This record gives sequence, structure tokens and C-alpha cells, in this order.
Amino acid sequence: MKKTRKVKKSTGKKKVASDVPLPPPKKVNVLPRVIVVISVLLLLVLVALVYRLSTVGRVISTGEVPLIETVNLDQIEFQQVNVAENSNFNVTLMTTTKKAVNMMIGLLKLDDNTIHYNISFEKNGVVTEGLLSDDFSTSGDIFLDDDATADLNLNYGAGYLTVVNPHYVAPDYSNVTMFTMKGKTVYDKVFYVNKNELQQYWFNISSTKKPVVTAMWDNGTLLSPSDFFENTSGDVFAEYQLNWTPMTQNAFGLHVKAVVDDKETIKNYIFAVGNIVYILKEPNHVTVKMYKINSTAFGSSLLFYNETDLVQPFSLPCGEVDLDQIESKVNISKVYAYNFGVEEWRAGVPSEFHVLVPGKGYVMRLKEHVNPLMLNVVCPLPATDVSTPDYSPLLKLPTLNSGWNLVGIGGYESLSLSSLDKLVSAGKTISVIHETFNGMELGKPTELEPGVAYWVKVN
Repeated sequence: MKKTRKVKKSTGKKKVASDVPLPPPKKVNVLPRVIVVISVLLLLVLVALVYRLSTVGRVISTGEVPLIETVNLDQIEFQQVNVAENSNFNVTLMTTTKKAVNMMIGLLKLDDNTIHYNISFEKNGVVTEGLLSDDFSTSGDIFLDDDATADLNLNYGAGYLTVVNPHYVAPDYSNVTMFTMKGKTVYDKVFYVNKNELQQYWFNISSTKKPVVTAMWDNGTLLSPSDFFENTSGDVFAEYQLNWTPMTQNAFGLHVKAVVDDKETIKNYIFAVGNIVYILKEPNHVTVKMYKINSTAFGSSLLFYNETDLVQPFSLPCGEVDLDQIESKVNISKVYAYNFGVEEWRAGVPSEFHVLVPGKGYVMRLKEHVNPLMLNVVCPLPATDVSTPDYSPLLKLPTLNSGWNLVGIGGYESLSLSSLDKLVSAGKTISVIHETFNGMELGKPTELEPGVAYWVKVN
């Protein structure tokens, strides 16, 4: 409310001492002052008119609405934007095929608080668009190049849009470089080797000072001093050698960790003995195996137990399964899914959904007195392979909505729980993550594993 100010009216009389005569009124010629005032007013009007004409067709910033500058998603993992203050903003990104992209994301808030977004390139115009709201908060995977790997993801909530680069790689505090024994730099992260075949590599690890280096397998076991040892070191580096022979066909995940001033850098490698890149064989879980078929495809198998009425949660690490086409469907009693608070199920198997896909969690129940069920899946590689750091060609992150979600991850590598944080929009938090088997809660996981189904609650 605008405040009013009371002004005391003047009586026209001035209080003076009785013995002091009032000065005679002075005659003043006001004409020059009037001319000056009128001239200034005319000049101001002319300036305003010229400025108005010169700005026709342009957006004039009032200074009240801060516009975000260009976002470089190769330097940060995600950027949150206030939709009320930004109708569009620019984004730069290196796609998974190493194609530099400059794009504009346009935002329009509709009367029902739904957000309409569109992504456009300078030459190609609008390439994709959609609607977001607090209930339907994610765009899902957005593809900006010719391969089958997502380059962008949009999340909306509490008036903010979060723009995510799903393949962002944080800069390392230490530099870890792997070499062959002949001194050739190794860029691979997966090594397809044979059983009983000696593996010899060396690592140069450098930072601002000599790092503390350890190496362990993915089950937490440290490599022995005979398998991984220091060759030489200096003030800012250390060189380590790997001498190791695999004795069984399996997937061996190697984690080389460098620590400097309490800051960790971890490089992950997989030794795929017999072409096996991943195995999940733990109590209270479906048995899952992934392996390389050839240069263009992987394969995965899921083994379900034949115990009567056993409720077996699972997720696909890759590929798709058409429930109407599988030969073993006669063994299936029901397959359950959970989507937007609605339980979906397939009995015998016709139902609400027909295809199993990565990123979602499911529950399998077999019929009585049947053999164990084996699902075999062929997983084609993306059309264009890439070699960006820490790239996983079959990685698939889930879509998270408000409330409960039954989800999984795709690929052959485990992920930290923090990987899910970027999948929820502003104003939302992940409050619960746990596993179940046969209706029994198994507890909160320490990381996310392919093949496992997770219950995730988003507030």
C-alpha cells in the first residue's frame, strides 16, 4: 500500500520580532526561467521518443529479471534454472559422438502451471519439445546425435528446471594413466582376456604431491603386493605395476585409487575373462550374467528360481524382452511392474505391458512345479561407438517420479547411490532406497547393481 504524507497548509504569515521591519518584496523577472524549463522538458520528450523508436522490435531488459548466461555442460554436471525468471537460455554440450552442440532451450509456463519446453539448434530449428509438471517431472532421455545414447535430460519441480548432462565426467584431482609394458598408453576400460593369461601393465599416477595409491577388486579385496606394487616415485608422482593372472572365467573389476590431501581419484577397469563383463550371483537375487558376443552386440542371461510362489524382483541390464514372444512364457505365472503408483501385471502372459526394458524394475512369479526360467537377451551396441572417458555404451539410468518407483540400472557397471541425485528435480529428495526379495526387505544398498530391482521413494 502506498503511504501518504500529511502536509501542513501554510497560513501565509511569517513570525518575526516586532522591532525588526520586514524587507520590501523583490521584483523578479521569471520569463527566462520559464523558457529554460520548457526547453529542458522538450529535450527530454525528444530523447524519449528517439529511444522508443530505436528499440522497436527488441527485448529491453528492465534489470528486474536476471537472465542466465550460456551453460556449458562439459564443465558442470547440471544447471538449475528458475522458470519464472528465464524464458530461454543457451546450452553448449559435447555429445557422445564428440559433436559440439550449441542449442537454445525455450520455456513457457502455461495457465495450469505446466511447463512447455523446446530445444532448438540455430540451423535446424526446434529438434524436440514437450511438457513438464510437478507430477510428470522428467523429459526422459533426449538424443542430440545419431547414436543410441542419451545426451541430455530435463527435470522440473518447485518452479525450477534442471538441465542434466548424463555423461558428465568430473575432473580428476590426480592423473591416472595406464600403459602397456612397452610404454603404449591404454585408453580402454574393458580388457577381454583369457584364463591363465598373465596381465602386465603399469600406471603413472601424478598430482600436486606424491599420491597414496591402492588397488582393489570390486568385492573390496586389496590386491596383494605381488600383484600390484610400486616401481618408482618422485615428489609429485608414483609408478605402479600390475602383474596378475586370472584363474577363472569371470568379470574382475579393478579399482585404482589415488589420494592426495583427502581428495580421491578412482579409475575403474574390467578384466572380462572369457568375454564375461558382469556377473550377479548373490543370495536372494536373480542370477545375472553379461558377456560380449561380438563387436556389435552383448548378451545377458537371467536365471529365475523354480520355487513355488517365490516373488523375485529383477531388472534388465540391457536389451529388451517381448513377453509375447519368449518360448518359456508357459513357466510364468505373473510379471509385475509399478508405474506412477499403479501396479501393472501380466498373468500368463497377456496384460497392460508387453515389453521388459532397462531402467525399470519388475517382479517375476513362476508357476508351480516348473523348471527354472532362463531369459536370454541380445543387446545391440549403439550405432556409433565412442571413447569418451569412463563411457559405458549400455548405461541406462531410470526415470524417477514423485512417490514410490521400482527401478533398475542398465549396463555392466555398478554405480554409486549419488548417481540418482541428478535424476530428481529441484524441491524433491530421495528418502528411501532399498531392495526386497520374496516380500522381505533386504536393507539399504551401498551401490546400485545391474540386474537388481530397487524401490526408490521420492518426496
